[in-house]
Amino acid sequence: MVKAICTLGGCLFAVMAGVGFLSIEMPESRGQEAVTNPDPAVPDGPPPFPGGYKSVKACRLCHRGQIRELDPDQDKSFVLLNEPAIWLTDPHSKAFEFIDWSKTADLASATASQQLSREICVKLGIPDIHKAQQCLSCHANWVAGLDEPPPFYTAGVGCESCHGPSEAWENEHKEPTWRARSVAYKTGKGMVDVRHPVRRAEQCFSCHIGNVEQGKHITHEMFAAGHPPLPSIEIESFAKQMPRHWRYLEEKIADSLKVAGPDDADEPPFKFFDEFIRENYLYLTSAGGSPPIDHNQSAAAVVLGGVVALREMTELTRDLTRPATNRGQSWPELAAFDCTACHHELRNPSWRQTRTSELRPGRPPMHAWPTALVRLAIYHISDDREEYVRRLADFTGKLSAVQAAFEATPFGDPPTLRKASADLSQWLTNDLIAPVVARPFDNTAVVRSRKMLVRIGSTERQDYDSARQIAWALRTLCCELGGSQEIQDLFNVLTKDLRLDLPNTLGDFCQTTTPGSKPRESVIPLTDSVSAALANEVQYDPEKFMKTMSDLKRLLGP
Repeated sequence: MVKAICTLGGCLFAVMAGVGFLSIEMPESRGQEAVTNPDPAVPDGPPPFPGGYKSVKACRLCHRGQIRELDPDQDKSFVLLNEPAIWLTDPHSKAFEFIDWSKTADLASATASQQLSREICVKLGIPDIHKAQQCLSCHANWVAGLDEPPPFYTAGVGCESCHGPSEAWENEHKEPTWRARSVAYKTGKGMVDVRHPVRRAEQCFSCHIGNVEQGKHITHEMFAAGHPPLPSIEIESFAKQMPRHWRYLEEKIADSLKVAGPDDADEPPFKFFDEFIRENYLYLTSAGGSPPIDHNQSAAAVVLGGVVALREMTELTRDLTRPATNRGQSWPELAAFDCTACHHELRNPSWRQTRTSELRPGRPPMHAWPTALVRLAIYHISDDREEYVRRLADFTGKLSAVQAAFEATPFGDPPTLRKASADLSQWLTNDLIAPVVARPFDNTAVVRSRKMLVRIGSTERQDYDSARQIAWALRTLCCELGGSQEIQDLFNVLTKDLRLDLPNTLGDFCQTTTPGSKPRESVIPLTDSVSAALANEVQYDPEKFMKTMSDLKRLLGP
């Protein structure tokens, strides 16, 4: 039998025997073997803090090309050097501007987002937004450990927000020899390895989920003062809807072939190519050091991002239960709980009221959505059904311990919750993330992941944010299919029902565009879409979602 643990929106299955949901067909062979790699390059948390921030202005000294007007004499084989121009069309570049109400002559002249920012500051007793570290930690790089905002912080979320404070590596990284440096060396200098799907997810989630150590987390008090709710995030779907200022490795190789003449057709795509591959794509190369093997980076980002999201949410909970870590506020920190357990529209029937009855009344649970994609990772590293059953049982056991700690008292028992969260985080890191990193995603693995998603979506009732996770992930994994008009129509339904397209999306989700080829004319503040987003969640119909996923399951094949 299969015992359903229905405490987190959709049901997670604790295994008593290999039947039911666990009868998913396991392949006879896994295809590509896991790479022989003594160090699968799973980073151990954020890099050290050896130097300070130098600001976007410092980066522009070299990366100063315009989107369509690049210096023909510059070597652009490795980077196009137009990154800041593209970044200016990204909402991240407006992260501080949208909340800076200090320069408006009066409230009437402020934008809607600036007015909201001022209202929040008034309610929280913040007299000057420029001195509000709890806001600027995410909106302007004023992270924990800095006594004052970094230089030119008004530029918002810029280069160093993602790539790390550059004071210790900015000069050295200008030289082509930097490409031959090891990831460990660069990390030691403070650079963030955003090429690695785990590190990229950690860096994004530090704000989009929260990180106590870095001083980046939203409290329930902030929400109550008017801060918009943090939506669930699927890392690859968010990245695909940004104005892309980077090229993937295969694009750099392809671009070099386009410009190669007869004299340099056999030359590497850029200087120190072999060294760069060896140091930065170790987890994608065979033991002999051959070029990258068949690997779908988007699929890896989806699956690893789903696990990292749960780990980061779990660690956020763990750290918030520690005394004196939540800006002087003691537990419970209500932002750590599922918001919809208490906040919901007064109407009947409502999908929130028809969620599983396994939840203990009056005991708010943890957020459900970070668990939605974890089974993809478990499935990916399992060689047969027996292994899948064992790994899934291990996971559900750790997760159930966290949920039990949440329900031990009306708002959770801090010591028990802290220990259970730490145990789950360690298991996710060692027993799931590490082996997933070491096993490439070939085409067979992508197909298996699609099948898993449509099965979960068509057979299990999901809350709104978990449904978004599943739909976002499936849309990414289906991009390469092309697909029939019927499949596209079903994704259009999901996109509308679940608001899969972000407010500043560039259009066709699956269309591959050259970085900078579709610059935005303007950036819309996210506050302009909050009302529509909340209304969309109210109107969500889980039965319709399951029906749409059933139709996709039929079209995508058994």
